[in-house]
Amino acid sequence: MVLPPPNVTGHLHLGHALTITVEDVVARQKRLQGYKVEWIPGFDHAGIATQSVVERELWKKEGLRRVDLPGRSFLDKCHTFSSKNSKVIRNQLKLMGATLDWSKEYYTMDSVFSTAVHEAFSRLHNDGLINEGERFIHWCPKLQTTLSDQEVDRVPAGQLSIPDRFGGKRRVDAGQMVTVAYGGHGGKWNIVVGTTRPETCFADVGLAVHPEDSRYSHLIGEMVQHPLLDKRIPVVADTAVIREKGTGIVKLTPSHDQLDWEICQRNSSTFQHYSTGKCIDERGMMCTGIAEFDALDRFEARKKVIDILSSVRRGGKVMDFPGAQVLVCSRSGDIIEPRLMRQWYLDTIPLHHHALKAIHEGKIKIQPTGQKQRLVDWLSNVEPWCLSRQLEWGHRIPAYKMRNMGTTAENSDWHIAHSAELAARYFGCKESDLVAETDVLDTWFSSALVPLVTAGWCRDSTQMDPTRFTQPTIDLMETGHDIIGFWVARMIALTIHLTMGTVPFHRVFLHGLVRDAEGRKMSKSLGNVIDPLDVIGGISLEKMLQRLEDSNLDAAEIAVAQQNMKAAFPNGLPRAGTDALRFALLRHDLGAADVPIAISQLIDEGLKFSNKLWNMATYADIISKAAPPEDDSAVDLDDCQNETDKWLLSRYHRTLDTVAESIDRMELNQAFQRLHEFLLADLCDVYLETTKSALRSGDKKRLAEIRATFSHVIPGVLAQLSVFMPFASEVIYEQAATVTHRQSIHAIILKSDPTRLDPVAESKMATTMGIVKSLRSLRDVFQFARDKKTPGTLFYDSAQNTPKIVPEVVESLCGFKPVFAEMDASKNDIVPFTVPHLSGNFAIKIQAEKQASYLGLLKERLAKSDERL
Repeated sequence: MVLPPPNVTGHLHLGHALTITVEDVVARQKRLQGYKVEWIPGFDHAGIATQSVVERELWKKEGLRRVDLPGRSFLDKCHTFSSKNSKVIRNQLKLMGATLDWSKEYYTMDSVFSTAVHEAFSRLHNDGLINEGERFIHWCPKLQTTLSDQEVDRVPAGQLSIPDRFGGKRRVDAGQMVTVAYGGHGGKWNIVVGTTRPETCFADVGLAVHPEDSRYSHLIGEMVQHPLLDKRIPVVADTAVIREKGTGIVKLTPSHDQLDWEICQRNSSTFQHYSTGKCIDERGMMCTGIAEFDALDRFEARKKVIDILSSVRRGGKVMDFPGAQVLVCSRSGDIIEPRLMRQWYLDTIPLHHHALKAIHEGKIKIQPTGQKQRLVDWLSNVEPWCLSRQLEWGHRIPAYKMRNMGTTAENSDWHIAHSAELAARYFGCKESDLVAETDVLDTWFSSALVPLVTAGWCRDSTQMDPTRFTQPTIDLMETGHDIIGFWVARMIALTIHLTMGTVPFHRVFLHGLVRDAEGRKMSKSLGNVIDPLDVIGGISLEKMLQRLEDSNLDAAEIAVAQQNMKAAFPNGLPRAGTDALRFALLRHDLGAADVPIAISQLIDEGLKFSNKLWNMATYADIISKAAPPEDDSAVDLDDCQNETDKWLLSRYHRTLDTVAESIDRMELNQAFQRLHEFLLADLCDVYLETTKSALRSGDKKRLAEIRATFSHVIPGVLAQLSVFMPFASEVIYEQAATVTHRQSIHAIILKSDPTRLDPVAESKMATTMGIVKSLRSLRDVFQFARDKKTPGTLFYDSAQNTPKIVPEVVESLCGFKPVFAEMDASKNDIVPFTVPHLSGNFAIKIQAEKQASYLGLLKERLAKSDERL
C-alpha cells in the first residue's frame, strides 16, 4: 500500500486520522497473518496550498510579498517550510500508530519525482496528448494562478468575507443579480438584462436571447445602445440562453464568461469586428481605458456601476435570484474570476477510454461498489485537463524556446526537454538564448505518478522505461472518496498509458468523509474541526478558543465558531490516547459516504473498553497464580470436557475467522464490532463470571483448565486487538504476562484452528444466554438488586425435548439453579416467563425470604395498572 501523501501545509486532521487508521489496520492484519507488508509513506508538495501559506506568513511576519524577494529566495522559504512541516507530520504519523516503512519514504518534489514528471510530460507530449491551447479557466486574483475544480468551492450568494490587498479581510456582496437596461428604438432604455457581474459591462460585445422566446424575437438582429459606453452592440439568438433566468436576455462578455464566449464563437460572423478585450486584470482590478474606473477594485467598480445605472435610470435594481452560488478559491477565500488564457492541456479522451475499459473488464475492483459508478462518471468526462499553474512552487513545465521566437509563438515553437542543457543542444544555441516556460504543473500530475515512482520508476538511468511494469505496483489503493476523480482516476489513466496497459492496482477502497455528530462538514468557521492530536493528548476549551482567535477567520466567523465550540466541547477534550481515537473511528461504517463522529462520547467508550480489558488481564493473572504451578501443557484442551471452555475456544476461533474475512472485505467496523463483542460479551461478561466460583472454592483442577484456556485465547485475541488498538493491546498483554508467557505480542502469527469450532457448544450457550437474558429482564422488572444474585429455582416443563443448556452458567450469572420438571404454575411462589425462540413453559421459584418483597411489588404494580385503566 501507499499512504495518500498528506500536504506539507500543516497538521494532520481527523480525515487523515481515518485514512491512517484504515490502512494501518490492513497492514497490521496482514503482518499478523505472516505476510510481508510494504506500506509506503510520502508527502505532497501541495503547490497552491504551500505557496499560499508561505506567502501569508511572509506578509504577516515581514510585511513582504513574494515578488519583493530576490532570485530563488521565495522557493528557498517554501523548501524550508516543507521540510519543517514534514518532520511534524512524520512525528504525528508515528504518534497515531502508523506502521509505515520509512526507508521507502517519498516526496513529490524530490529529484526522483522531478525526473519522473519530466519523463511523463515528455512521453505524453510526444504521443500528441499534451498541447498548449486557449480555454476558460478558474483564476484566483489573490493567488494569481489557475485553479483546478477541486480547489474551487461553490457557496451561496450573499455577503462574503474575502481577502483584501493588505492581508486582512473585507466583506462584499457576491452573486446578487441586478438590472442593466440597454437602449432600443425611440431612445427608450427598455431592453433589460439581469446580471450578477455589472462591472464587466465595459467588455460587452452584444446581447443574446433564446430563438424561441416570443418576448424578444423582434430584437434578434437588431442593434442596441450600451448604457455606459458610446457604442451600439448586436442582439443574437442562441439556444444556450435560459429563458427563465433573470429577464431571459443575456449580456455577452466573452472575455469574462465561458458561456458568453461559446455563444460568440457560434455567432462569430456577427462579432468578428468587435473587440473582445478584458476589463478586469489578473489582480481583480479594472482595466477599462476609462480614468475613473481604471485601477479600481472589481467590487468597488461594481458598486460604482450600480450607482451610475441607478442615477441615470438605466438599471441598478436588485432582482430575485434564488439558489444563486458563487465560486470561491478554497485556498485563499477569494472569489474566482473566469479567464480565457493559453495553458497546457492534456487530452483525456484516449487515457480515459483505456481506464474505463480496464474497469469494465474487472481488472480494477472498486469498493464500496456504489463508488464504481462515480469513477466511471468521472472518466466519462473527457474535458481536457488544464495542467498549467501560475505559481513559483511546483514542477516547472519542461518547455523551452528560442528567445528570438517571441512570447506569442505557437506550441510548435516549444521544445520539451528534461533540462535547459538538452533544450539548448536541440536548438543549437546557448542556454542564455532560451526562454523557459514559467508555469508549473498541477500538483495532481505529480501525485498521479505515485504508483510508478514508489515502485522504482526513474530512480536511476536504468529505470526509465515504465513499460517494464507488467504487474500492478500496489495491491490496495485506499483513500477518501472525495478525490476519486482528482487522484484515483488519474493514477489509473496515466499508469495504463505510460506502461502500455498495466493497471496501477487491482483494488480500490474509498472511505467516507468525516463529519461532526450532526453530519456537518468539518469547518473552522463552524468551530467543529478536531485536531487528532488534541484527542490523543487532550486540550482545554480555552486553548481551543484561542486557536480560533489566532486564525484568519473574520470577527463574525470567529464568534459563530466559538459559540459552536463551547456547545460541543464545554470542557475541552480530555487526554484519551491514540487507541481511543482509533476506537471512535472504527465504530462507524467507513465505506459510507459520510462518517459522522460524536467524538467525545466515543472516546469515553474507548477508554472504558480499555479499562475493562485491563481488569480482565489482571483477573487472568490472578487465576494463573491461583492455579497449580504445573505448565499449561499439563492440561490437554483437546480432551476438554467443560462446556464453557469448549464454547469459548469455539467462539474465539470463529471470531478470528470472522474478523479476518471482514477485514479482507474492508468491512473494518464489522471486524472490530465482532472482536469487541467477543472480548466484552463472551470473554468478560460470560466466561470470566463462570470462573469465579472455582477461584472462590480453590478448585485446583478447574483453575488449571481455566488457565490453559486463558493461555490459548488471551495472547491471540490481544494480538488480534492490536490490529485496531495497538498501544492498549500491548500494555494489557504485558499485564497478562503469566498467561501470555512473556512472548512478544509482535512475534505472534495468528491462525484460526477449524478443529476448535464446536457448533453444538455454541448452540447450547446461545440457548443458555437466551434464558439468562430473559431472567435478567425479569430481575429488572421486579427491581431485584443487580449487584446481588437472586437465588431460586428455574423450572422448565415441555412436552418437547428438554433444551440443551449449560446449567452452571445460568446459576453463575443469575443465581437460579435449573430444574427440568413439571411445575404447578398456580402456586404463589411460581413466576412464569417466556424465552424468545424457545417453546415450553419457563418459571422461577423465588426463595421464601424474597417472596414477600416480590409480592408487595407485584401488588403495587397491579394497582398502578388499574389506575391507568
